[in-house]
Amino acid sequence: MRSMGSADAFAQEYENVFLRTGESAVDEDLANRLKEDVKEPAFVFDDGHYLVWSPPDPNRIYVAGVDVSEGVGQAASVIQILDITDLRNIEQVAIYVSNIINPIQFTQKCLEIFQNWGNPPACIERNNCGAQVVDQLRIQHSYQNIVSYGPKIADKTFNRQGILAHTNTKYKGVINMRYYLNELRAVKIRDRHTLMELKHFVRQANGTWAAAAGSDNWDDRVMSLIWALIILENEVTEKYFEVIQKDDNDRPLVIKAFDYGIREFIDPTQTMVNLKVKTELELPIIISGGGAQSQRDMDIEMLREEGWVFPDEPHKSGWQPLNTF
Repeated sequence: MRSMGSADAFAQEYENVFLRTGESAVDEDLANRLKEDVKEPAFVFDDGHYLVWSPPDPNRIYVAGVDVSEGVGQAASVIQILDITDLRNIEQVAIYVSNIINPIQFTQKCLEIFQNWGNPPACIERNNCGAQVVDQLRIQHSYQNIVSYGPKIADKTFNRQGILAHTNTKYKGVINMRYYLNELRAVKIRDRHTLMELKHFVRQANGTWAAAAGSDNWDDRVMSLIWALIILENEVTEKYFEVIQKDDNDRPLVIKAFDYGIREFIDPTQTMVNLKVKTELELPIIISGGGAQSQRDMDIEMLREEGWVFPDEPHKSGWQPLNTF
């Protein structure tokens, strides 16, 4: 007998179990394991907004997950790039984050970054100002690979491109993310900020998921990760990939990209200036600015857990100063 692919979903559907408020998307044990995969990016572009861990490879399969904000110094607009070539080993290979870029500028940024990764399927939340980005990409730039997914009414899906986020869509997205992240342990998170947001992404009293209450907590990186992984929902996957094999829970296990001819890649490592400060010690980098104080504080918290201190703090044996810019 197949499981539902989520202990949470099974308990809630069949055992009438109340799922506790405040539960984190990742427990402490999983967070510690995920921390082992976190590492400094190999490339830092665009004044520190665009981080890349592995250069684009035309032989790999990528997907983009996008969360859009107003760009007024609060919530951030985020692009997550995942390598989904091997669904047993999904890797975060790049991320773009800015809380000061407006939707019009962000549309152009999306186009530029998508071109870096072979114009992959782009899972963009179209709610609020996200609709502006989706429609501009489709109408002005003729971007052909925008993923559509959303609620159904009377067996008809709304005829609008992008990810229509509402309670059911978001819940299915969280369950899907936790299946690949928690149960299969198939996702490697490279960005320490993404991991920190995951730790503070919790179940609310009404059963929905969001950042824990507090001015320093955001969930933009998590939501863009959720939307990137929504490509592995069966009804979405089959639109964009050939599913070669499914796992015991009837979820995609082996996929193959449809052959649309040669994909063009504009490799950012060849066309952009790498701001990464390389030192013999290969020190961690904190990128601040643009009203990102809370993100900086989260970064510092995680680094201190690992035993790092700032240059103006007392040194302890074996500790190294942080590299900042």
